[in-house]
Amino acid sequence: MQPATNLSYSLRELTALLVKDRGIHEGQYELAIEFQIMVGAMNFPEQSLPEGRTIPGGTFPGSMTAISGIGIRPTENINEHTVDAAEVNPVPSKKAKSTKKSPAK
Repeated sequence: MQPATNLSYSLRELTALLVKDRGIHEGQYELAIEFQIMVGAMNFPEQSLPEGRTIPGGTFPGSMTAISGIGIRPTENINEHTVDAAEVNPVPSKKAKSTKKSPAK
């Protein structure tokens, strides 16, 4: 078994993978990322920094952002991240399918 490694995909590569996964063969697609944003009071403890300074703790207004979903959506806005489904996932030709004939008797 290979050791675990970090795998990273560009926005275009990830979009192409999702187009292929869904069996889409035509149209322009872009990555769609869904965010959840929470706001409220956040409590922080006092922090001592290595250089000897101290940041006081307390309650401060704040926000947190979470990614709640990743998908694709059709688009007419063509840019460097847009994927053409016909290019990355063309319809298989009928000739590409192998047809096994029964051996002659």
